[in-house]
Amino acid sequence: MPYNRSVLTKLLQDSLGGSAQTLMLACASPAAVDTWETLSTLYSVSRARLIVNKTAVTTSDEPALSADELAAQREEEMAAEIAQLRSEIAAARLTLILTLTLTRTLTPITF
Repeated sequence: MPYNRSVLTKLLQDSLGGSAQTLMLACASPAAVDTWETLSTLYSVSRARLIVNKTAVTTSDEPALSADELAAQREEEMAAEIAQLRSEIAAARLTLILTLTLTRTLTPITF
């Protein structure tokens, strides 16, 4: 069943695809007043059962890192980003100081 033909399958597209296992629960009513809704639900579920996905194993050439290694790697990345931001702040401060100094020397201040 194409995903674009049903709102439900469009919403569940990520859950129905790939290597995910999905459980679909359909509610049916024995009441005569709910006959058309029950039939519609059963029809939708039977069509959803026809969806066939090809599973694929995601592999990587890089070895898997432990939680501690991932935390250390993230800490190094954050430390490098902090150093870069500090140098940008220092450069911005210097630019501001130079701009203010030049502006004050060129413009007389009167009180």
